[in-house]
Amino acid sequence: MRLGLSSYTYGWAVGSPAHRPARPLDELGLLDRCQEHGLKLLQIGDNLPLHTFEAGRLARFFDRARVEGVAGFYHFFHSEPLGRYRVLWSDNITDRMLGNVDLM
Repeated sequence: MRLGLSSYTYGWAVGSPAHRPARPLDELGLLDRCQEHGLKLLQIGDNLPLHTFEAGRLARFFDRARVEGVAGFYHFFHSEPLGRYRVLWSDNITDRMLGNVDLM
């Protein structure tokens, strides 16, 4: 197991879709925190929905994460399009219990 940070670690600073602070901690701020603490893992939860980011913002985040060595955690992001759709399946115990095997 390796230590890392999550957007939930700074939940009040990041906020949530329902409640954003006046000056929320963004994805680049979270990378700063990782660097300050010497951590190489960053989990972004649904309180900072990456799928809603415009392409430029996502590219800046991904480029900086790659430079700082945090990007390995986000192996499903790519700077070049791979195709029209890319479906990734979660294969943890909870998803198996909910029937993900039937979907594969």
